[in-house]
Amino acid sequence: MTIKLDENSHWNFAEHFTGREAAHLICGYDPSSTEIDVNNKVQPVVKRLKKSYYDATKSFSSLDKSLFDFSDVDGDIPVFKVFSIFDWAPKQDQIWSLEMEILIEEYNHHYEELRSKKNFGHQVGNEVEEVEQMENVIRRVKFTDDFRLIGKMTEPINKWIQDYIHEFDDQKFSRIELSRWITENNFSSRYSFSAIKSAEKVLRSNERNTLLIIIGALCKQLKLQYDPLDSNTVGKVIAFVNNLGVDISDPTIRDKLHKISAAVDHNRSTGSS
Repeated sequence: MTIKLDENSHWNFAEHFTGREAAHLICGYDPSSTEIDVNNKVQPVVKRLKKSYYDATKSFSSLDKSLFDFSDVDGDIPVFKVFSIFDWAPKQDQIWSLEMEILIEEYNHHYEELRSKKNFGHQVGNEVEEVEQMENVIRRVKFTDDFRLIGKMTEPINKWIQDYIHEFDDQKFSRIELSRWITENNFSSRYSFSAIKSAEKVLRSNERNTLLIIIGALCKQLKLQYDPLDSNTVGKVIAFVNNLGVDISDPTIRDKLHKISAAVDHNRSTGSS
């Protein structure tokens, strides 16, 4: 059955889609359809999405080589460089999953934290760290305890790479990334992923920030860090959600935790409520 968007508006509120849900919508079918004929018709799109995803994972698996550089020396002292990956993006014919997008966002977030760290390059014993901060690289001349912070920010990406297996059927894809993939490859789609159409039902920015701040306050009351890299917090939030009889994915929870700090900082700077 060809999808009629006015009768299936619930899809307009979805932020993320499985590959098969996206393929159904692209072909103009309701993703909940179990008809064999429909599944056969969407299979070519599923295969194309799957290939684009697995091609992206191959490129992504080389990302760890782009984070550091130990090759330079300053006299006899090794130079340690930490790079940002703000410009890292999938190739035209590749598509990133939600968890890949979150890994990049989290790394760059912690990179900015490291750059702004006031005591980064502080005096250690009788040695003074030499630090040169440029737009897209942090240059270290000697190793200090800050290396542990660097390890923390790179651990999720390295773990993802080392896990090897990232099945297509287990992935979710963001609305924005699906829209980019369709547009850049000049594909046609019966469904538009570019925007959520029913704007009157979408949370306004201040409403969203208020909810994020409330969640942050509850986390603090429960002595939980709202750090998306804190596995303890993520695990407990998943358990709390499951107790409500609801299932929310690990990447989605990490994404929301990541946004809490920004919401709190925005509220403090603007005094908005």
